[in-house]
Amino acid sequence: MGKTTCFQPDRSLEDVLYGDLGDEYRVESDELSEEKFKALIEQLDNLKKTNHHVAELLSEAETTNGRLTTQNSLLKDEIRRLEREEKREAELSNEKNMEYLKNVFVQFLKPESVPAEREQLVVVLQRVLHLSPNEVDILKAASAHMATAQTGTWSSYFTGWTATTS
Repeated sequence: MGKTTCFQPDRSLEDVLYGDLGDEYRVESDELSEEKFKALIEQLDNLKKTNHHVAELLSEAETTNGRLTTQNSLLKDEIRRLEREEKREAELSNEKNMEYLKNVFVQFLKPESVPAEREQLVVVLQRVLHLSPNEVDILKAASAHMATAQTGTWSSYFTGWTATTS
């Protein structure tokens, strides 16, 4: 029917398995096979050593990367702190700003101040003093403690601050 089939003589299993791989992997004799086997074992050992060395280098690189990431984070925090400090110094160098800050601080400490007023004063203190988020949280906690304090003595206000900074 128009199909031509090519007849292939029976081939040995070795020829079927290794015949198409080329001369490099062909096993021709026992002596040559042992030489190639030893060479392959040596090559395998070298590859294992190289792999181990590369794994050590990767581990060192990951450790260094972690250390540098931590250091980067600490340096960024330090830069932010220094920038806040610089802004604070510029803000407080003016006598009018110092007087304003004093009035805000005294108003914050007044026992008759209502909680909503203290919350607004925390925002003012944050802007004038360029406080960090942690420092703002401390002031908010102090404000909340002042609002819930039963006694109006000055010592009750200061105990609230020591409790929030610990």
